[in-house]
This record gives sequence, structure tokens and C-alpha cells, in this order.
Amino acid sequence: MNKKLRVIFHIDEIDKWNLLYSNVINLLKAGEKEDKIIEVEILVNSLAVKLLEKESEKFVGIEKDFSSLIEKGVTIYACENSLRGLKIEKNSLFPFISTVSSGVFYLVLQQNNGFSYIKP
Repeated sequence: MNKKLRVIFHIDEIDKWNLLYSNVINLLKAGEKEDKIIEVEILVNSLAVKLLEKESEKFVGIEKDFSSLIEKGVTIYACENSLRGLKIEKNSLFPFISTVSSGVFYLVLQQNNGFSYIKP
């Protein structure tokens, strides 16, 4: 039986991006080997939302990581509370980023919807 696994990754620290990215890629590869369908979401809040700004010179090249994840069916969400707190406009984010009003509330909802929670 091919069971669907649902996972939400949570990142709130900029310096954890490479670890999170590797974790997601490794999970998806393991799922392929085990013939499992894995639905992956990433919730970004706190200072890590700065990673999502398309014009940020500090994170040149990160769009490639995001694009590879999107191609694999991963959905990425930004916390609107964090965006407001850091004065980041939604229209300054990469176009494939969705938003949720409250990141922590969304994490609770998804865990109650059967998503496993991972925070690298």
C-alpha cells in the first residue's frame, strides 16, 4: 500500500536554511526509494522570512534552491506576522511563496491535519 506522508518543516533562523534544504531533499529521495508519496510544506517565520525576498543581495542564488523544491511539489509559506514585524511587503517575495496570517497557528493546524513536524 502506498501511504501518503505529510510533513511540515519549520524554519525561523536564516542560518538553518542549508540544513533544512538538505533535510527536505533527503526526505524526498528516501520517499522515492520506499515508494511513498510525500507531501512537503515549509513554514518560514521570524527572521528567516528575509530568505524569501527576491531582491535580497544577501541571499543571491537561494532562488535556485527554492525553484528545485517547487519543482518537486513542495509548498513554501511565509508568516504574515513576521513580514509585518520586519516591514517586508508581500510583493517583495519570490512569486512562488504563499502566505499565512500566523505561522505558529498554521503549524498547529497542519499538525492537527496529520502533518509531521520537523524543525532542523
